[in-house]
Parts: sequence; structure tokens; C-alpha cells
Amino acid sequence: MVSPQDLHSFDSSGPSAGLVDLAPVALISLDPSGRLTWCDNDWLRLTGRAAADLRGHGWLSAIDERDRHALASRMQHALEAREELEIQARIGIEPNERWVLFRWRPRWIGDHFAGMVGSGTDITDERTTRAELAYRATTDSLTGLPNRLLFLEHLKNELGFGERWPDRRLAVAYCDLDHFAGVNAAHGQARADDLLAAVGRRLSESVRPFDVVSRIDGDEFAILLRCLDDVEDATAAMTR
Repeated sequence: MVSPQDLHSFDSSGPSAGLVDLAPVALISLDPSGRLTWCDNDWLRLTGRAAADLRGHGWLSAIDERDRHALASRMQHALEAREELEIQARIGIEPNERWVLFRWRPRWIGDHFAGMVGSGTDITDERTTRAELAYRATTDSLTGLPNRLLFLEHLKNELGFGERWPDRRLAVAYCDLDHFAGVNAAHGQARADDLLAAVGRRLSESVRPFDVVSRIDGDEFAILLRCLDDVEDATAAMTR
């Protein structure tokens, strides 16, 4: 492997220039065949591997097997096309896996293609934050059910399936709680909230796993029944 001390000897268009431009967290350099020629200590810490284990094509072993084939395939294409590549992949083993954003660019020494230089940025926290924000934006906090926004998205997708497969039937059921305002007034908001949560659970338990129960507003719930054979299926679901 090329040592960090040797970086100063690279051509100005080589790894040192590319790595600076990429503003990396962890750095890695590959030869034209995709074999690792150099990595920094941040890459070793990120992967939890010894340098000897990452030599050659061994660096791919640090990539989670669920993402390894896709990354290797796209890297092979980028090497052959000599073009930049950006891809996300997991490193490590659950529950300690980390999401890494890889950015690669071709390395040239004069007119000679010398491989790829890249950075690996840990984006696990960013992805977690985005997932939490998406969950909050589409989930009712009281019942844990999909909210109106997510329900409409499910319905839109299901209607799209129906255009392609006309025999695929669906039904939408609406449910609201009579005299719910009286419950709130007589027993307080906490008890009323408990009632809404209980109704959400009861409705969810009454339908199939692939149906969608949603709290769309206040004391109003909607149910999307998918893949129905006939109207009687919807009627049977509602009587439960």
C-alpha cells in the first residue's frame, strides 16, 4: 500500500489534488482495476478493518453484503467509463452498521488514467434524522397510524395499480366517532386520547396486514382495503 508519507510525490492531478477537492472524511484510492492502493486512518476506523484486510479488492469486503454487488457493479462501470460516481452504501454489521456516502472521481497523471480517488462520509445520523422527520410528517403521533397525507399517498398508488391491473379492486371506508366531543368534555382530553388510540388499535386488528388504517383528522379514521375479490370482501371487513 502507498503510505501517507508518499502522497506528496503524487502528480498534482493525482490523489492529493482529488482528495482535497472532495473534502473527505475518509479517503481511499483505487487503481484502474479497482484494487485499493491507499487509504487513510479514517477509512480504517470507519470500516473497523486492518489495512492488510483491505488490500486489493479486499476493500469491498467492508461493504455490507446487501449493497456490495450494486457498489461493485457501478464502480466497474465508472472505471470503464472513467467517470465520477456517487453512491450510498452500508458498512459494518447490524446493529452497528453505518451509512456512508461515497464520492469518486477519476485520477489522471497526464493523459494516463491512474484509477479513482474517493471519499467516504458517514451519513448515518443524517439519514436517521431524515427518516425521523419523514415519519413525523406522515404519522399520527397519538395513534401511530398513517396520517391523511400518507393515506392519500397510499390511495394514489393503489389507484395507479388499478389502471395497470383493472381486475385489482379496492375499497375505502370512513369511520368517525359519534358524540366524541361529549367524551372529551365529560372525561378530559387524556381519556379522549386513550379512546382514539384504542379505536386505532381495534381497527388495525380488524383488517389484513396489507390494508391501511389511517387517522385523518380528530375523531375521523379512514381504511384502505386492498386486493379485494368482490364487494362482499369489503362488507365482511367492515362487519369485523
